Amino acid sequence: MNNAHICRYCRKEIKNRDELLTGVSWFRIRPFHYVCFQKLIGEAGVIWNTWRPINTQGGNISTVLMLALVIWMAVSDFRGIWGDLLGLVAFYPVLVRVLSYVLYERKLPKI
Repeated sequence: MNNAHICRYCRKEIKNRDELLTGVSWFRIRPFHYVCFQKLIGEAGVIWNTWRPINTQGGNISTVLMLALVIWMAVSDFRGIWGDLLGLVAFYPVLVRVLSYVLYERKLPKI
C-alpha cells in the first residue's frame, strides 16, 4: 500500500478517484474517503472546523476564479504593491489544488 492512497480518518486504502476527497487545513493536504471527510467535519464542530475540501466542484470553480484574479493582478498595476500582495494570497488555493492533483488524484485510477 502506498501512503498517498490511505485515508487519514479510517486508515483504509482509497482505491479510485471516485472515493477520494482531498482536504486542506492550515497548509496540510490530506486524502480522505468522501464519507470519512463528512464524519471528520461532523466531529470537529462548526466553530473549530478548519478542513476545507479541495477536489470538489466548488473547489475547482474557486481555483479557476482565483487563478483569474492572480493573472489579472500580475499583468495589471491595480493597487500597486497591495494588488501584488493580494495576487500572492489568491495564489494559495491555486497552488493547493495543483498539489492535490499531483500528489493524490493523478496516482489513482478514474472509474
